[in-house]
Amino acid sequence: TVSPWFYELFSPRRSGLKDFLGSHGVQTREMYRPIPSQSIYPGLGENYPVAHRVGEEGLWLPSFVQLCDDQIQYICNLIQDFFRD
Repeated sequence: TVSPWFYELFSPRRSGLKDFLGSHGVQTREMYRPIPSQSIYPGLGENYPVAHRVGEEGLWLPSFVQLCDDQIQYICNLIQDFFRD
């Protein structure tokens, strides 16, 4: 099994997906706030739509070297179940 170092997805329903996965024992993490929105960079504002999309919709999924194929399939199945609703 080869597990990716980082694996992420983007969804406008990120919060609901994060809660759904968490309720099934799958820990996730929201991606970092976009750099242009941080106070140390005043004036950058909305000039970076991709950065803002990543910050608002990005979700990191489990990724570690011990992650086995069955666990990956379980996570994929849960994501499919979430988006079927």
